[in-house]
Amino acid sequence: MSMPRLTQRQDTQPAGARPVEALGTQHRIYLASAIAATAPDWSVELYDEALGPSTIIIMPEAADDEIGPTYFVHLEDAAFCLDQLHWDSYSSVGRFSDLHDVARALRTRLLCLATMTTPGSLTVH
Repeated sequence: MSMPRLTQRQDTQPAGARPVEALGTQHRIYLASAIAATAPDWSVELYDEALGPSTIIIMPEAADDEIGPTYFVHLEDAAFCLDQLHWDSYSSVGRFSDLHDVARALRTRLLCLATMTTPGSLTVH
């Protein structure tokens, strides 16, 4: 299925200025449909803070670290940033020029998680 590309609007701004566009419902819907086939039970939510930047949060069912990390998409300067929180460790996954590249990175990571199997018990008897 072909999906339209959502790109960060590039206005003429002084160096270091924040982008004009904020993450919104259309970005959340785009990411939700991009990962739906790979991770149908994952939640994609938009958190729009009145005094701060919006963030899209992608998390496994019940925010279970054993299933996978929680991902955060936010805008920083002129880039879409993808970060993750897994087992109390927060790290940057990357910075992307458009949301299509973020969706591709998410699908790749979620596909890897889906193909990994973990043993029922790590205890050796």
